[in-house]
Amino acid sequence: MKIVRYLANGVEAPAPMAANGAALSSTSALMRAGSYVFGGVSYDCSQQGLYRFIDLDTGISINKLSWDSPNFDYYSFISGMCHNHLHGSEDEQMLSTRDGDWDYQVISNRGINGKWRNRCGVIASLAAWYIGIFGKTARAVNVVTNGAQNGFDDGHFVLETLHGSAWRMWDMTNACYFVDAAGAHMSAAALIAQIANGGAFPQKISLDGDLEPKFDSHSRAGNIDMSCYVRYLPSGGESWYRRIFQRVV
Repeated sequence: MKIVRYLANGVEAPAPMAANGAALSSTSALMRAGSYVFGGVSYDCSQQGLYRFIDLDTGISINKLSWDSPNFDYYSFISGMCHNHLHGSEDEQMLSTRDGDWDYQVISNRGINGKWRNRCGVIASLAAWYIGIFGKTARAVNVVTNGAQNGFDDGHFVLETLHGSAWRMWDMTNACYFVDAAGAHMSAAALIAQIANGGAFPQKISLDGDLEPKFDSHSRAGNIDMSCYVRYLPSGGESWYRRIFQRVV
C-alpha cells in the first residue's frame, strides 16, 4: 500500500489524486509543483510544501519539497523544510566539502529518504541555498548574546529572506517566526530591538504546528543537542530568545 501525505503550515493531509502525472524522481529533494505518479497513481502536488511518498509495505519513503516560480510561497516551502528537519548533527558527519565549504547538494540529498539532522547553521544555510536556486535573496544570520558565555549555547543561526521589500527572519531549528504588534513578519534585527531591555515579547508563529516530534529517538546517542528545543521550555523559550537574540554578528 502506498500513500502520499502533504505537510505545511501546520496542515497534514492526504495529497489529492490527479488525472495524470509525471514520473517521480527519487534523486532530488526538490520538485516543481505539479502532478506526479507514485505506485501507479497520479497525485496533485501543485500546492507548495512537503510531500511524503510512503510505501507502507517496504517502509521506504521519499520526501519532496514542492516549489513554484514565479509564484514562490516562502511560508509553505520553509514550513515544509521545518517538517523534514530534526536538530542534530548526523548529516554533518557525512558531508563532503567543496573549496572548504559545505556541499549543499550532499546535505539536500540526505533529506530525500529521511529527515535532515543538522544544527542551526547548516539548516539555515541549506534553506538560503535552496532559495538562491529559485532566484530569490536569502542569508543565514548569526545572532549572539552580549551576556556571560556558558560555552554551550551562546549564539544561534537563523534564516532571513528578502521579499516584500523587507528582511524576514525564520528560526528553522525551532520551526517558527515572529510578528510585531501590527502583524508584520519581523527580521532578526527587529526582534532584537523589540525585546531589548525587557521589551514586550512578540507573537511567535509555528511553522509546523507541532504535528511531528522534533526529538529523534532513533538517532545515535550523542548526536542530538537539545539546547535549542526552546519550544519545550517554559513560556515557549522566551528567556532563551532574550538571552541569545542580543546582537547580529
